Amino acid sequence: MKLRIYNCPDEDFKPYVEKAVHFFAKELITSTKLRNNCSIKIKFDDTIKDYGSCFVEDYNTRKQPRDFTIEVHSGIGAFHIIETLAHEMVHVKQYVYGELDEEGMKWCGKRLTRDLPYHEQPWEIEAHDVGDILFVDYMEKHNVKWS
Repeated sequence: MKLRIYNCPDEDFKPYVEKAVHFFAKELITSTKLRNNCSIKIKFDDTIKDYGSCFVEDYNTRKQPRDFTIEVHSGIGAFHIIETLAHEMVHVKQYVYGELDEEGMKWCGKRLTRDLPYHEQPWEIEAHDVGDILFVDYMEKHNVKWS
């Protein structure tokens, strides 16, 4: 997987971001070949409204999403940054496996209405649930003390 990180709030923190994103990618995109054909750009920005977001930048020759940008608010602190990356990487997985379309109108092949509230959107429910599990797993496996 090609990973680029822009505007990291602290250069000393950048290796932790890299390590976390690679960990999440390996857990979520189990095919090494598929994972190696993905490109992710992490952009830190203190002007975005939410903790983070994920969107498709480009597609492969078969029109499958393989190039992504994850934006993360740079002022939320180290633990929330890692937690947000776990959440947004679940969205990357959803796009890679075709579970979610770019407009958020189709989930696992089923058409949804555009006015579905955020906390009822199945892709957000999965991203919160799986993201939380990944975050805790990452913290425990890397002996990060966070309490």
